[in-house]
Amino acid sequence: MYRESLKPMAPTKQLKIIGSRVTVHLVDVSWRTQALPAEPSEAQIESWAVRLLDLIADRGIVDMQSGISLSISIVSSVEIANLNRTYRNKAEPTNVLAFPNDVLDERGLKFIGDIVICNDVVFSESEQFEKSLVDRYLHMLVHGLLHLCHFDHLVESERLEMEALEQQLLSELGVEHPYEVVDGTRSQ
Repeated sequence: MYRESLKPMAPTKQLKIIGSRVTVHLVDVSWRTQALPAEPSEAQIESWAVRLLDLIADRGIVDMQSGISLSISIVSSVEIANLNRTYRNKAEPTNVLAFPNDVLDERGLKFIGDIVICNDVVFSESEQFEKSLVDRYLHMLVHGLLHLCHFDHLVESERLEMEALEQQLLSELGVEHPYEVVDGTRSQ
């Protein structure tokens, strides 16, 4: 599990009444690199994460009975390359890594894991695939969150299932055609 010594921070707290129960989502977002111009704000990323947790709970993908917590770190290409080398034996930067977990945290919430997004790679991909930076960020958040929910894309059938779910979730958040082909290159 990836857990560097992150400084304690005030998490975003969202309360949602569902029937007779209260669901709490705690989302910790941290920047460990210089923010880029036009990059989504911490508040925007937190808001997306909370909305996505609701959407996946509505589909029965994750159990919300105890509430959910997760962390999202925005990192440099150097840091994500080091993580990619350490945990995936690949020596290059990547757009997003996810480190699933399934434990109750100190608040009694189900900690589902860490999502690590590389802003440099996401920025480059947004230009390469002619997507807005905000849409590309949201796509990487959805992708990472699905990995935390144990979806994968190593086998073709699993890839197709994961991509279909990504497209559904992104569509509900206003992002269409995340896998559109530009100049013969399919965005991933």
